[in-house]
Amino acid sequence: MYLPDSSILTNIEVQGHPRLKEILFEKKYILIRTLENRLYTDDELAKLPEISATHTHHKEWQIRKNSCQRLVRYLSTRRRSPEILEIGCGNGWLSHLAGADTSGRR
Repeated sequence: MYLPDSSILTNIEVQGHPRLKEILFEKKYILIRTLENRLYTDDELAKLPEISATHTHHKEWQIRKNSCQRLVRYLSTRRRSPEILEIGCGNGWLSHLAGADTSGRR
C-alpha cells in the first residue's frame, strides 16, 4: 500500500509564520488547524455536530448536522446494515452517528 510522506505540507507557508517549513508535519497540522479554529475540546468532540452558536464554524456544523440526519434516515430504511468505509473521517463524528441508529445496529 502506498502512503505519501508529509511532503504535501512541506511547502505550505502561513503568513506571519516564516519558520513553518522547519516544523515537523504534526506540528504544522496542529498550527494550521489552530489558525483555522478547528481544534476542539474533548467535550466539544463528544457533542458534534452540536456546537455553540457562538463558535466560528457554527453555520458549517448546522449544515453537517442536517446532512448527517438525512444520511442516518436513509440508512435506517435499509433492510440490512450496510458496510461503509469512510476515508478521511477526521475525528469520526459522522461515522459514530451513522453507526448509532435507533435500532441499535452498528
